[in-house]
Amino acid sequence: MANEDKFKLKKRTLQTKSYFNDNTTDTCKDLKVVNDVYISSQVARWEGKNYMKREENFYVEIASCIKDLWHPQKDEKLSMLCLGARNNWERDTFAKFITKKLKIKSGNLSVFSCDLGANKRYACDFTEDFNNPPKDWHNSWDIVYSNSIDHAIDATETFYKWVDLIKKEKSLLIIGFDINNQKPTKADVCVFTQSSLEKFFDKEKTVKVLKVQSIDLYVHYFLKRKN
Repeated sequence: MANEDKFKLKKRTLQTKSYFNDNTTDTCKDLKVVNDVYISSQVARWEGKNYMKREENFYVEIASCIKDLWHPQKDEKLSMLCLGARNNWERDTFAKFITKKLKIKSGNLSVFSCDLGANKRYACDFTEDFNNPPKDWHNSWDIVYSNSIDHAIDATETFYKWVDLIKKEKSLLIIGFDINNQKPTKADVCVFTQSSLEKFFDKEKTVKVLKVQSIDLYVHYFLKRKN
């Protein structure tokens, strides 16, 4: 990330609070120690929720919004990445309803799942830390979706890394923000408010806000990359 971007992050943030900013003392600022605590907390959270599935209507509403905003070419090969997906239910349900709503041939949309934890019964397509996605994912995806940005160690820095994942043209970054949490924890690391989101995106130059939609407990921002 460029120096001016790092300066920008210090001036303006998505989150109003972050567990590791608020609870990391001067005697524990070793980044490796902080990261180890973060990773172990997130894996433990995944192990407690890896079997859970959201209602299909949650994904139907998102797919309906995508239909209104996104118009791919006929027979275009498309790819989607679900970050913090828990398991493959989100992947498969998105594939089902996006292809149906947009009338895409099933073989033309490839949807992949990603999460930090994995075991023999539950595993996503990719086992990665979404705070630091692989560099070869940059500018590679037509749609990136997540409602887990509150789990990011620093939601603002992670947001900019997610922007880099989507293609520079005709792409969508869709983020569901939970604005109901009031106190950050090791698992639900970042706290957001409606005001903090509005102020951030009102001045953000890397993306254009196409739509804001409350779906279930999440305020979803549908974003298009500007450059």
